[in-house]
Amino acid sequence: MNLIKKRLFAFLGHNTKRHFTSAATPRLGGPETQSSSPLLWLFPVVTFGLGVWQVQRLQWKLTLIDQVREKLKAPAEPFSDFLNGTMANIAGIDDDLQFRKFKVKGEFVEGADLYVGPRTRGAAADTDTARGLAHNPVGYFVYSPFDVEQSQVTGPKPYRVLVNRGWIPRDSKTLESQSKRKISGPVEIEVVLRTGENPSSFPTNDPKSNQWYSIDVDGMAEWTKSDAIVMDMISNSAINAPLLEREGAPLARNGTNIQLKNDHLVYAITWFGMCGISALMIRNMGRKSVGSGLGAVGKGRKNFF
Repeated sequence: MNLIKKRLFAFLGHNTKRHFTSAATPRLGGPETQSSSPLLWLFPVVTFGLGVWQVQRLQWKLTLIDQVREKLKAPAEPFSDFLNGTMANIAGIDDDLQFRKFKVKGEFVEGADLYVGPRTRGAAADTDTARGLAHNPVGYFVYSPFDVEQSQVTGPKPYRVLVNRGWIPRDSKTLESQSKRKISGPVEIEVVLRTGENPSSFPTNDPKSNQWYSIDVDGMAEWTKSDAIVMDMISNSAINAPLLEREGAPLARNGTNIQLKNDHLVYAITWFGMCGISALMIRNMGRKSVGSGLGAVGKGRKNFF
């Protein structure tokens, strides 16, 4: 509430001052007082519109969350169907394709892991991340290039994708730890198709030191000579179980409880609250100026709330 008051006074401050000065000074040949400036009502009108917009965004996000849950319940599809069908007709991964589950055969490229972070452990498990660093230590996501088995592809073009194998602690970037989690030879994995993030402007990704602050799909694909396709290994998979139970294996994503950020209700309440409070302030300013004359100068500011 105090923050809302400060923002409102910052916006209305000079208009409030001008209002009390003009309201307290009688005009020759005219009315002694005047109501609050119509310009001040622009603030509650705009904030009300922003609140309505956030309600619409909330409905969109809830629908999206329901769609994601349905996709995660569906059985995994052969990745060959995706490469030979959908992928042939699009330029990249969009929201309709994201969160679809696939089974992919191929081999991990050794010695080419990328580290995205810092990220908390809770970000991998999609658990409560508000319990502090004692329960959610900081670490990295491990993205490994994965050469898709040619038998899954129609045509001569080979496919190399980026697989998020999961989360590792900060001190697990050592060569010894890399050796323990290495996966050699042909394997089959179950994954969820994902999109990336906007490249970080500050701090910027540093490929030469293998420090990626954001999931920059295009940048990571260019660095590893991969196609711009990103997917997450999931923990709730019998196919992935042997790979995830190995010593030093990253903590894979929870494929049944992928959380989508949804703050639209908070934003809507904030905007509607600012709308209501600012409308009351402006109304009281008008009443004080009309009813109190010079007395409004001394008392008006104290009686806003």
